[in-house]
Amino acid sequence: DGVYNFPVYVTLPTANVSILFTLLNASGFSLGITARTDFFEVATNATSLVFVRKPPAILVASVPFATVVHVEDRWGLRVSQHSTSLVLSAALETYGRATVSCPSEEPYQCGESLRAVCAKTQAACPTLRGTTTVAVSRGIASFSDLSLTRCNAQPANASLPRNDACSQAKYRIVFKATVASLPFTVASDDVSVIIGPATALTVLTSASSVAAGKPFSPLPEIVVVDAGGNRVTSFVSQVSATLIPTELTACCFECECPTKIGAFTATSVAGRARF
Repeated sequence: DGVYNFPVYVTLPTANVSILFTLLNASGFSLGITARTDFFEVATNATSLVFVRKPPAILVASVPFATVVHVEDRWGLRVSQHSTSLVLSAALETYGRATVSCPSEEPYQCGESLRAVCAKTQAACPTLRGTTTVAVSRGIASFSDLSLTRCNAQPANASLPRNDACSQAKYRIVFKATVASLPFTVASDDVSVIIGPATALTVLTSASSVAAGKPFSPLPEIVVVDAGGNRVTSFVSQVSATLIPTELTACCFECECPTKIGAFTATSVAGRARF
């Protein structure tokens, strides 16, 4: 009846394309009769988030890492055009160790009971830091300064108390976006966070009131930690103690000035120094 139907589709997204139709004879040669459609846009729908650069399998606590995620269609092509602005967010997921309650050394429970991480305080819970939400540009979301604070590697010395050992939970980083009201996610493989370099000293125990000439009770105990607050168990060095008065007085004219008696230095063993 002179009507031709073409069940065709275009897989490559483009903003300006047309289709040329040519009439052929029985031998497949052109008869010189053609028709062309108007120009139109070939749009594509997002169906998945795909890692182009995954988070590293081993991270150093509080050291930034980079990740790149693409928004792709069902053919694996990057969706470079969107009808609305898109953002991609990153979040930390912990899992793998069910616990009924946290021990007294780490009484605070971070997260769900079936995916628990125990910590001394809420501030000590594992945290994903950095710019966790970025705009998607031409189907690309780039994260450049993400970092994890809490180590989760198993301690070399299994006898260490849990507040000195890193969390035994497993970590994943989940990236999420909403496209046309549909949620899309992609999760990293399990990542391990190892202890970073020593950056600070933390007072673990100290006396609030001391009798003159008597030993401190409790004795001072100092911990060497990295930027994420993890004890640096590989640190072995000396820690010195210095007496600093809260205010200057003329006591030396009336009585003997306060001095400290005992060991002025202590050797750090596995990141902990006891005086």
